[in-house]
Amino acid sequence: MKTETSPASLSKNTARIQNAVTIVVPVFNQWEVLKECIAALKEHTDSRHKILIIDDASPEEGIEERVRDALCGMQNASYVRNEKNLGFVGTCNRVCELDTSQNDVLLLNSDAMLTEGCLEEMLRCLHANEHHGACCPRSNAATIYSIGRKNTDMQEAFDCWTKTKEHLPQYTQMPTGHGFCMLIRRELIERFGLFDPIYGRGYNEENDFCMRIGRYGFRAVAANHAFAFHKDKASFGSERSVQEHYNRAILDRRYPEYEDVLLEDHWNVSGVEHFLMQLGTQHESHIAIDLSRLPPRWNGTSMYALNILPTLVSAITPKANVTIVTSAATDAFFGLSQRYNVLVVNEDEIDTRFDLVFVPQQVFDLAHLSFINRLAPRWVITIHDIIANRCTHLQNADTEMCTNIVLQFALQAITVSQSSREDIACLFGQVTAVDVSVIHHGYDENLTVVERSSLTPSGEYDLVIGNHFDHKAMQQTLNALPKDHCAIVVGAKRTHALFRKNITALTSGELDETQMQSLYAHCRTVIFPSQYEGFGLPLLHAAKYCKPVIAFDTAATREVVEAFSLEGVTYVDSFEQLADCITAATETHIPPPAIKRTWKDSAQETEKILARALATPIDTTALNERFRTVNSLMKLRSRYDELRRRTRPLPLRLLHRTVACL
Repeated sequence: MKTETSPASLSKNTARIQNAVTIVVPVFNQWEVLKECIAALKEHTDSRHKILIIDDASPEEGIEERVRDALCGMQNASYVRNEKNLGFVGTCNRVCELDTSQNDVLLLNSDAMLTEGCLEEMLRCLHANEHHGACCPRSNAATIYSIGRKNTDMQEAFDCWTKTKEHLPQYTQMPTGHGFCMLIRRELIERFGLFDPIYGRGYNEENDFCMRIGRYGFRAVAANHAFAFHKDKASFGSERSVQEHYNRAILDRRYPEYEDVLLEDHWNVSGVEHFLMQLGTQHESHIAIDLSRLPPRWNGTSMYALNILPTLVSAITPKANVTIVTSAATDAFFGLSQRYNVLVVNEDEIDTRFDLVFVPQQVFDLAHLSFINRLAPRWVITIHDIIANRCTHLQNADTEMCTNIVLQFALQAITVSQSSREDIACLFGQVTAVDVSVIHHGYDENLTVVERSSLTPSGEYDLVIGNHFDHKAMQQTLNALPKDHCAIVVGAKRTHALFRKNITALTSGELDETQMQSLYAHCRTVIFPSQYEGFGLPLLHAAKYCKPVIAFDTAATREVVEAFSLEGVTYVDSFEQLADCITAATETHIPPPAIKRTWKDSAQETEKILARALATPIDTTALNERFRTVNSLMKLRSRYDELRRRTRPLPLRLLHRTVACL
């Protein structure tokens, strides 16, 4: 229900924004760092605010005199020195003893520097809602408040923030604050205390405070339009990791919900936030070619990806840096690192970002979708076919959702035939928001004379091509083959052909290119019984060696035959016709294909699409919507998996039904 803010409430908030702030800067040595902090306060802080420098009994020679000299002429600033070292936590807690005003309190590290308007913007965000308990600015080095990634140059981060801040909301709710520069409501300190002394010299004390007030509904927010520099060098030094580990254990015992709050924030990050560096910095363009889900085996998808890769990389390189993103297993199987710039990744760990990702394989599951979602703001993705969406034994909710999301948010989708494009439009037409371009496969026109391999029998044989999926119709084909014919079946299940001595069953994907060429070169006929194809590469492989083909009459097969002017293809409508067609096909002379389309042609057409996509400005609204959609699905999946771990397994269909409602 919408509620109106009363004039009295507005006046109260406005008055609080105009109130003064007490800026507390705890100091321990490090004058060279502190002097920059004081200079920034002098330049960028209104005189109504109080500045309190609290020296924690620094042993550094001359630091007190230097601080007093720096504060000379600043009527709103004062210096206090602890009689003994209290540590960071104890020094911060002295604020209530030293400052009896009702000012909000800004805790500012001595290695932090405010920028123009930073404090006033933080005040606006803190008092934008009564449930905002603490507020931190954006920075170059402040973990979840950082612009860019770890080790981003200070000036680069500031320049990026300057260019992109208008793409961000004024404030964002955060899981916790960051103590380098944290503005806190005074009344919350009075109600719930500030930092717990149990955290000693410091670290995680601000997380404890934020979790404490969070249990009462007061949350930390990021002031996205405010920026403070952070050198992140003066605090703790070499003790940092030990102190953090010890204090984190205390935090986790007190607030078991802390980890869940951090995870929730992970899923709530916007697309603009995730890709700020791509939006806000001048840099060389970086394109990722994602082969992370390419299986380490030879199949139609791997042949497509690997055959266009050489020309594609060469064509893109003058315009952008190209990285092949892949898994260790795929890299080892195909030897990608020997030829290309390769990034071997674990999908759960990657933090690298690119300007565009090209995915030449289909996205079948949510984990892969989430991976490319984090990889680049622009997508170009190949949808070879929608067989997995049509065939009931392959269909699942993940595949349907992924195809839907690709068709909504990719800058460009590519498919391999006009029949596949029409199939996509038929099934997904109402959700398709992107253009789907057709780029036919190619083939190597140079005829390679291949000797018979150890797999190739010395006599005549028919070559049956498919795989173990039912839509390839291998079992029905084997049953229909003449009993006296010798055949090699690539892709059959091992059990399909064991009862026939003259049939050799080979597992698809395990044969390399040379072995497959040998099988094609020396066979009598090629039988291609698939009932559903996006393209049908065996048609081109057979044509290269002038072999007759027997294939079922499908739209994709007819398209390839016509597009490449193939001869010698016999269409069948039933398995009973196979025996007669094999006999007739062997008596036919087959000329080479009339159309000499190579993989280079396919790669060049693909490169033009990638170049156009790279030059397309990032649509920040669509990017945020993409992130919201994908992250919502992944959050739901994560919670479902956690529930399964804690209780007995639930039917996956319950998750799919829930997801379908999103």
